[in-house]
Amino acid sequence: MNNGFRKIDMSGATPVVTDPIKFNRSANDVDVSADGKILVSYNGGNLYVSHNNGLQFIKNSFPDVNRAECVISETNSNIMYASMAAREATASAPFRNCLYGIFRSNDGGIRWKRISPAGTASFDMFANPGTNCQGTWDNAISIYPDNDGKIVVGGIVLYRWEQSSVDPAPVNGSWEQIDVRNEFFPNGNLNPFFVHADKHRIVFDPRNSDVAYIATDGGMYKSLNFNDAFPLYSNFNLKYAATQYYNLGVGPNDVVLAGSQDNSSHLVGLNFNNNLGAIQVLSLIHI
Repeated sequence: MNNGFRKIDMSGATPVVTDPIKFNRSANDVDVSADGKILVSYNGGNLYVSHNNGLQFIKNSFPDVNRAECVISETNSNIMYASMAAREATASAPFRNCLYGIFRSNDGGIRWKRISPAGTASFDMFANPGTNCQGTWDNAISIYPDNDGKIVVGGIVLYRWEQSSVDPAPVNGSWEQIDVRNEFFPNGNLNPFFVHADKHRIVFDPRNSDVAYIATDGGMYKSLNFNDAFPLYSNFNLKYAATQYYNLGVGPNDVVLAGSQDNSSHLVGLNFNNNLGAIQVLSLIHI
């Protein structure tokens, strides 16, 4: 919420609302474990963790961070992760809101260790290369339900990290991009490795870590082989479509060309129904 974190106790006849952290800044994310641990991230790079159902909180600060998202493992509540977007541009990431880093804790959020570099031209899930970064808009992180050493982080694209070390040894692992930016192959066929840009939520089927759902600016996507090196995805919008158009041009012979927000350009008419793969068209057809 915009002015902090609230706890609502509904055990009595009347709900009791309290502010256990008393930090008046936008809260980005919260996760709660079955054994009473609470992890809260605030705008500005502040992480608060409680081990006693919110009676006391421990603070960790990352002053160079803008937005942070966080998650607690369902199989071991001492394992926590945080995905952080940088407040300012750096030499390696020349735009604001690029990747500051992905961090992991194996002691319940007391100490945090970096498991990724800061964003670079070749590694940044929040980046449109050479254009901008969007880590304050699209920033999602999730843990595989059957492996607390395996996570996926989403922004513009999806990256998966898998741990190669064994706790409590120094943490090591590897990163791989697991989707692509191009919705169509050059021949016009759909690309099954594509997930729409701007990922906001990644949710696993708790019974099967191969099944995952990704919520994006372009709707829902589903994978049935999310553990594979190159997962396949399908649009899961159930025929629901909503599109914002910037501009359109109408020509003779029932031809209309329109450019949409993040959903390509569309050529329609009596003999056309094509997707041209651009982001915006400004009246290219003259009336």
